[in-house]
Amino acid sequence: MKHNTILIRVIAASLLALLILAATLQTSIWMAERSMEELADQEAEHKSTAANHLSNLYFSATQWTVYSFLSAFTDCDTRGDSVSFTISDDYLATMTTDDIFTKLESFIDYNYDFSSVVLVFQPGVLACCPDGFAAKVATRDTVRHNLLDEGYAVYDNEYYKAVCASECQMSRDCIVGTDSRYVFTCGMRILDERGNVVGALLVDSDPALLSKLLVEYKSDDDIVSSFIKNDCKIIASIYPEYNGKYIKDAYFVASGNSVPADWYSEVQKRVLQESYSHFKTQIAGEVYVTYILPITKTEYNLLIIKPEKAIRHQVDGFMWSQYLVVFCGFLLVVLCLIYIFYTFKRENSTRSRIEGELNVAAEIQRSILPPNPEEAPESAANPQLNYNIYGFQRPAKTVGGDLYDFVQKGNYLHFCIGDVSGKGIPAALVMTELCSLYRLVTKFSIDTVHSVSGINNALMERSDDSMFCTFFLGVLNLKTGLLEYCNAGHNPPIYIARGGNPTFIKIIPNMPLYAFENYGYKAETLQLAPGDRLIFYTDGVTEAKNSDNRFFGNEATLASVGKYKTLPFSDLVNGILSDLKSFTRKAEQNDDITILCLEYSPKLQPSSSTSSSLSFSVPSSSVTDIVNQIVSKCNLPDDMKFRLAIEEPIQNISDYAYDTDGTLDVEINQDNTTSTLQIILKDSGKPFNPLETEAPDLTTPIADRQVGGLGIYLTRQIMNEVNYHYQNHQNILTLKYIIP
Repeated sequence: MKHNTILIRVIAASLLALLILAATLQTSIWMAERSMEELADQEAEHKSTAANHLSNLYFSATQWTVYSFLSAFTDCDTRGDSVSFTISDDYLATMTTDDIFTKLESFIDYNYDFSSVVLVFQPGVLACCPDGFAAKVATRDTVRHNLLDEGYAVYDNEYYKAVCASECQMSRDCIVGTDSRYVFTCGMRILDERGNVVGALLVDSDPALLSKLLVEYKSDDDIVSSFIKNDCKIIASIYPEYNGKYIKDAYFVASGNSVPADWYSEVQKRVLQESYSHFKTQIAGEVYVTYILPITKTEYNLLIIKPEKAIRHQVDGFMWSQYLVVFCGFLLVVLCLIYIFYTFKRENSTRSRIEGELNVAAEIQRSILPPNPEEAPESAANPQLNYNIYGFQRPAKTVGGDLYDFVQKGNYLHFCIGDVSGKGIPAALVMTELCSLYRLVTKFSIDTVHSVSGINNALMERSDDSMFCTFFLGVLNLKTGLLEYCNAGHNPPIYIARGGNPTFIKIIPNMPLYAFENYGYKAETLQLAPGDRLIFYTDGVTEAKNSDNRFFGNEATLASVGKYKTLPFSDLVNGILSDLKSFTRKAEQNDDITILCLEYSPKLQPSSSTSSSLSFSVPSSSVTDIVNQIVSKCNLPDDMKFRLAIEEPIQNISDYAYDTDGTLDVEINQDNTTSTLQIILKDSGKPFNPLETEAPDLTTPIADRQVGGLGIYLTRQIMNEVNYHYQNHQNILTLKYIIP
């Protein structure tokens, strides 16, 4: 069929050549010039389409990340272009500044493409900060900033006011920081239960990413390729040093010429027309063509500058002189060849552009997956790792819907594997959102059912009836070897006891994600012994097809794992892939293949118990600094409840124990055998037993409650045991905590 099409095109080109031979030389030249203009317009149209895709991808990725972060602790309501994030009164009443900074630091840690994030609350919203709060966390900056304390008039800022007044995402570009960095700022407002604006989230991202995409996308003969605003400011350029500048201060530098005034005036006029246009300009004896291509639904334009001779070079084959008219036969052959050449060139150019964009998407998707420990020397060299884990993924197309992830949080290893229905870009988009949601929930929870249910409900808010996702989420206690997992319709894992044969684990048949909202997922547990292994996989392994349309199957998968069960994980995976290749032979891979291997290999701890002591001067010492030093001495995962429990009594001592500076002594005793932590607080201030404080009535409305009593109540609720006694003129408060 393809050859017949080519033959038809050749015959048509030959007939067209015979007609051209009857035309005059002037007609031939006119047709060649017209072809040149049409080719240039087609190229400009292709660039405009790709630029729209690139810009929409950039802003959509920023929007999805902000939405996912806000959805973690607010209720999201989407109606058309209107998006509202509502935070409950109960959450506002219990939120602390440390809680806010921890969430922002987590956001920056897992979204390193953003340069900074600011969370602002209006005065009178937070119980802990009645005068308002504006927390800022920046990449590569360990300092927590309260912009109000640093003298910034946040509430008077025009952009902040615009965000609070808007029902949708607000974006703008600006210059920030002492180093005059150029950034995009994305803002979303936050409402309370009554619909009042209580604050906003502001995120800064670096437009250098758009510059990288433009460099990959530009043609070889483009002198300049940039996104510009309607006021002629450069948003992103193939020369990142121009970002944030006006084009009158940047362009034609590459050719050694200054910006002509008439050219700049013409650009200013055409960017306001909101339609495609191009014009020619003569500079230093050479003619340049400038293209203005509007980006839909934005105030941005794609501006491209290239020499006219580069455009003419593409159609030189269509130009002929008076002498070529004489050689009619030769002209016929040349025209046929030129037609065939440009047909294939156009098709190859389109295919190459699509493949290039998909390769960029695949690279972004690969960067989401975590590196294997054996590929990260700093992790593999750590002798205290209590596990060995290895992940592998091979999509059926350039991008796919399979995923895996793992991260250690204190004494727990969180991991997951999943398979989004379908293949290609739609599945890849859902996979990306699922990875973001997983990283977010593992930051704050070790409860597998709670995590899976939260991810499922978040996905269902933007439900697509045509898609679903099988998902396995596990949390391994690295001290005890107890694995808690929740399997949402995924393939049963393969269990290899040390020295034993592989077997499938029987699992509860929970429904996949993306199927039912508020589904009651159930968790299971498995006790692992040192040396035990688990192999997780997607149906791209078991349902691999050969040329006879037969599946590889569960039994063959189990047998393949059994052959390589004692090998290092990388060799084990390669062995399984080799068996798959032998089975499928020349058949095309029909589904994404993902394998995740886990081995529990606990290391002996050097000591079963530790003790340390600290001394502080109060109230001159910062309570936050005291708490940070105490937590750093404890071998614990990051636990906000534990921090709150020790912060409250220290705050009381700092505020009321002494009229002038006094001493606070802290003893820390930790027993790793019994997982018990004891913290003793001693001060020589006024005698005071905090345990005699009457517990608050939580059923009483907040406005009617008496002030005080809530802090020590929270401490007693979080700690397993709290004791007080007065001895040797000292207040002695003992806090006992069982490490989970």
